[in-house]
Amino acid sequence: MDPELTHGRQTAAESGARAATNSPFAMQIATQTGVRPAPFRRPPALLVYSADTSIVVAPSMSLAEEDIQFIKDHLGEWLAERSLGKPPAVYEIELRERMVRVEEELKHQRDLIKSILVEMDKRFDAVDKRFEAIDKRFEAMHLQMDKRFEDLTRRIDRFMFWSFGLTVSVGALIVAALKLWP
Repeated sequence: MDPELTHGRQTAAESGARAATNSPFAMQIATQTGVRPAPFRRPPALLVYSADTSIVVAPSMSLAEEDIQFIKDHLGEWLAERSLGKPPAVYEIELRERMVRVEEELKHQRDLIKSILVEMDKRFDAVDKRFEAIDKRFEAMHLQMDKRFEDLTRRIDRFMFWSFGLTVSVGALIVAALKLWP
């Protein structure tokens, strides 16, 4: 026997680090009876799960072929229990529910984008109408300006005829007055 275990009556609290390797049930028995069971020691072999799904076992420990097959069969379930805390069927249902929610959200966003595009089209139509109204106003102003320029041109033409006629008549009167004056 281990001298450390036979040295008096040890409790789990007294054994410190060694007590941490024992199971909770063994710890309860050790504290109630005062007799501590032998600590659980892990074998020095390592189990490695490689990419080609083979399990490598160190030479100091050998596993039967049925043990290896059992480990391969249940490894996925164990990992699912450890990481997700839920069985694969429940996890798959949750994934499907998430996919449905994502699809619904995408549909909602698509509808929202469509409504935004319809609103933008309405706004662009309103802006187009404003530009058309402004174009009509400019055309009306252009027509008014053309009419005004034509009226002004007509007035200037009349003024030039009258001023030319007045100038010629005054010039003819001056020439006649100079000829008649000795």
